[in-house]
Amino acid sequence: MDDPQIHGTIEQLVTEEHELWEREAAGKGSDADRRRLEELKGSDPFTGRLHRDHSRRISSVMSISSLLVRRTHESEIPDEEEASR
Repeated sequence: MDDPQIHGTIEQLVTEEHELWEREAAGKGSDADRRRLEELKGSDPFTGRLHRDHSRRISSVMSISSLLVRRTHESEIPDEEEASR
């Protein structure tokens, strides 16, 4: 299997997993859906890696966002000298 095929398979599995989780969250998940979720969770190393990579990217984005918000907030607060004027 070449990279585009692997990526396509991963995307299909992730889409299926999302659909199953959405059904479960809406209270419409069946026993078969739950079994399939368990299969997807543990059986495919590609989806596990995709989830880890996605989590790392999300974590990085959140860290950068937090830093930007802090810096923006700090630049809006006048320093002591400006505040005493």
